[in-house]
Amino acid sequence: RYLDQIPTAVRKKRNAQLRSVLSESAVSFRQKFVGQTVPVLWESSRGLSKEGWRMEGLTDNYLRVRARSPEIKWNEISPVLIQAASADGLLGQIVSQT
Repeated sequence: RYLDQIPTAVRKKRNAQLRSVLSESAVSFRQKFVGQTVPVLWESSRGLSKEGWRMEGLTDNYLRVRARSPEIKWNEISPVLIQAASADGLLGQIVSQT
């Protein structure tokens, strides 16, 4: 053991603080997109419910987005109005392209 090493308890505390700050920063960054319409490339879909398919995809800057769709949009790009930010991504509504 090196004499100038940081004790394990201190390292763990600092690591937890850093993870917390990074998580808060990520949510704050995602929050800036609420109210904006962004293009989303749909990567996956999950079970059909009465609200439609649960789609999941990425924006052009790799933010995870979830939305509902009446049809599968796998490997398609759709404009999405971002409605909310969460700890693990964004929630949105697909904008009609009429």
